[in-house]
Amino acid sequence: MNQLEVIYISSDDCSPTKQPNKKDKNKHKADKARQMKLRAPDVAFEYESWLPTRAGPPPRYWIFLVQDLQRFEPGEYFSHEIIHFGLALWYERHLSTCRQSMKLLALSTFFWDTYVKNGYKKVSKWNSHIDVFTLDLIIIPVNKDNHWFAFAICHLAACLGNERPFYILGLDSLAWGHAKIRDEIRDWIAAELMARHSRLRDSAMISMDIPVAIQPNYVDCGPYMLHNIDRLVRSFDTVLSHINSDGTSFSPELGDEDIWRSDAAAGKRQELRTLARHYLPRGS
Repeated sequence: MNQLEVIYISSDDCSPTKQPNKKDKNKHKADKARQMKLRAPDVAFEYESWLPTRAGPPPRYWIFLVQDLQRFEPGEYFSHEIIHFGLALWYERHLSTCRQSMKLLALSTFFWDTYVKNGYKKVSKWNSHIDVFTLDLIIIPVNKDNHWFAFAICHLAACLGNERPFYILGLDSLAWGHAKIRDEIRDWIAAELMARHSRLRDSAMISMDIPVAIQPNYVDCGPYMLHNIDRLVRSFDTVLSHINSDGTSFSPELGDEDIWRSDAAAGKRQELRTLARHYLPRGS
């Protein structure tokens, strides 16, 4: 039986190798330590991802494995593969529909792990195709202790002389605080500012964890994180307007159901399962 050489996403491999074009396959020499040979039946489908990796500017092609399809079932924990798939599809939709109204960058599920374990140098090229200080919003997904949550960095142009502050907002569907990680994100911003613009950060910063849709159990952090990211983008200006200028508090309205739509969050798992089915070969 023929075998298909694929790049497998795992928590031990933070840097998937570039997928070769068909005309370049004979010339391509992949890092064998970062690949697995899998039989074709093990591969459910291939999809395009615009999430940055250290391999260079996107897009890249990613493999979704049959074994991960079961992760869409109720009660199953979302793996890196599921989160990458969901975030990649959401980001692609944003790029195709909202690019002119909001400049946004969503980073890979492995970006933060790589930075924390290996330092700034190892992630310095992940977003080399874009200056983050021109963006309205940066999304960083994080997995810590088998729990998914995200951070939003807003209005980084403030670091280049804008009078308004920039924001680091934690979005956790269990309402856990993450002051330490927010401080680490601040350090990444400082390193990025020095590398790109040779200057120190002297702008005001507002850093806090904000209320979002709360998951009803301990396994739905993945779908709820993806839902809360989407709701933040949909209500971006409203969310920021409810954060007080003192940078230490926010109005009660920030937790309004109209913003976070916890009723819709419950359907995120089924939504992603339906999207995945569209990628499956006919008859699967």
